[in-house]
Amino acid sequence: MKREIIGTWRLVEFELRDPSGNVIHPFGKDGIGLCMIDKCGYLSGQLMRSDRPQFVSESPTPEEIQAAYSGYLAYYGRVEVNEEEGMLVTHVEGCLNPDWVGTDQLRYFEFSGDHLVLRTPPMQVGGVEFTGTFTWAKVT
Repeated sequence: MKREIIGTWRLVEFELRDPSGNVIHPFGKDGIGLCMIDKCGYLSGQLMRSDRPQFVSESPTPEEIQAAYSGYLAYYGRVEVNEEEGMLVTHVEGCLNPDWVGTDQLRYFEFSGDHLVLRTPPMQVGGVEFTGTFTWAKVT
């Protein structure tokens, strides 16, 4: 596995861009997160809105639960890195979104200065094709 990719990475930016160049930030422009890739071949990623509201009481409403769920993404699994093609595939073992469990999440990677940039293949979101870009700064 590529040594430079191993470590803990803090989210700098996460955006979705459509073919026309329109950009949305699913977790806001100030979204936060960590991605950890270890030398044994595991990846764990967590992203969230920095402004997620707290629950009002010990028994959250369905709306509060929906806001908490839609403002957070977490998954983990074995990761394979193909350095020649600049690809990283995570074999998802666990995820907040149950539909991702058992899937392979492909990301294209490159280094830009001291940042790791991960890009998704084109994907459909709400009937529109987007490409996701995650920019990470190394912590350790």
